[in-house]
Amino acid sequence: MKYFIKNLMLNRNLNDEISEELFEKLVQSRQVLNNALALEEKFDLLLSNFLELQQEVLSLTADFIVHSPQGYTDHHKHTATLNRRVVNLLTSARLYSDQIHQHVKACTLDDQVDIKKYFSDEYDSCFEYRFMEALRNHVQHQGLAIHLNSRGHGWSGEGENRKAGYYIHAFALKKILKQNTSFKKIVLDEMPDKVELVTCSKAYISCLGRIHFSLRELIEVNVSNARDTITTLINQYEAQAEGDSLLLAIYKSANGEQSEEHQILLDWDDVRVDLVKKNWRLPNLTKTYINNFAYND
Repeated sequence: MKYFIKNLMLNRNLNDEISEELFEKLVQSRQVLNNALALEEKFDLLLSNFLELQQEVLSLTADFIVHSPQGYTDHHKHTATLNRRVVNLLTSARLYSDQIHQHVKACTLDDQVDIKKYFSDEYDSCFEYRFMEALRNHVQHQGLAIHLNSRGHGWSGEGENRKAGYYIHAFALKKILKQNTSFKKIVLDEMPDKVELVTCSKAYISCLGRIHFSLRELIEVNVSNARDTITTLINQYEAQAEGDSLLLAIYKSANGEQSEEHQILLDWDDVRVDLVKKNWRLPNLTKTYINNFAYND
């Protein structure tokens, strides 16, 4: 078996033999970067669904301010819309937590790596995390997440400066979750009569964010080394290309037959780098809110 590197661009003739060791190192580096990208993509999907829930609440609240409520039908439509957003969030959280182990294992190159502790620490320390995990199972097997939405307004200020602040709240009710005999009893016992899910989701995402940032640190050295391996090879051949277009690929060859071809490029890993920059950190979301201050000239 022999190993080669070639240029896929037709305007440059390149077909150099390389060592088996370099071939395997490049394949492994691609695997590490592919899985690191998958890790960031799934976290970004989770955050996107969280943002869509928050944005939906803002949109429905603005609609409530402008349009007169249309009775039960209008109320039910709002509940159905918010239920869809919560289910999307819970589904993406399940996808993240179920698939993340395989990606971390591939990035650390350690079949024995165990990330359960990161999840169990958040589970033990945060009621909202425990509740949303139990609610996720309820949504998957039994019923919907939101049982009541409440809308209204309150007043602040005095006289001409008096202003109305509008809100929409989405609640999961303990009396309804009790009907599901499979709902985790220890979580149900500590649950108040109702849990406001938009607020609860902020704590839940903050927990998952802490897990993600810990896992990112865990794989950071291997990911950086993998990118450096590919960068070094690309730079080496770019220096030889003398301005010609370059698209490298490696492959095996036995008896003149090519097999197992892999492109060697970093465009797709640049997407991962951008996602890391975009989702570099999260504040404690439970300590944040949107305040649209009035402007006075």
